[in-house]
Amino acid sequence: AITNIVFYRVGKTDPVTNMIMILARYYDIGSVDNQYLSQQLSFFFVGIMVFFSIRGILIKLTKAFNIFSNYVSTSNVVLFYSQIMGMYSLSMLLMLRMSLPVQYQSLITMSLGSLEFQFYQRWADVIFVFAALFSLVFIYCMHQIQQDKYEELDYSAAYPNELEYDDYSQDSNSGHDSLSINI
Repeated sequence: AITNIVFYRVGKTDPVTNMIMILARYYDIGSVDNQYLSQQLSFFFVGIMVFFSIRGILIKLTKAFNIFSNYVSTSNVVLFYSQIMGMYSLSMLLMLRMSLPVQYQSLITMSLGSLEFQFYQRWADVIFVFAALFSLVFIYCMHQIQQDKYEELDYSAAYPNELEYDDYSQDSNSGHDSLSINI
């Protein structure tokens, strides 16, 4: 994705076709029709990706809607659900268009009209890179927070005599016990 952004590159062949061409070059698979095999494997992998991607988004949306079902009417939930699935399916179609062979890309281009596919593919790459960077920063920050918690717990376990319990008294106004600790 970074190379696509920096060099304004748009992929011409899908990864399955590239893999078959590399294997054919190194293992001398001359008797197999590379074009036919790459198309069939591409459709198979695209189908698997679409199935599991839509399955994943359906599971996440179902969990989210179960949380909000008490606060929002059922008709609004169904409307929002169908809107999200429509947008998600269309975006999957746009992004998977790049993985299809050229003759099938033209079919999608004809059916969707005069969309600027390269514009959307570039923005998808940009959003992917920023999301990946944000995820790395977020995971690093969460790791640092967890590490600080464990270091604090390790310090208190290693030096238990450092904590002095000065005053244990009952608060006369509220009737609650209070404990002051000096470190």
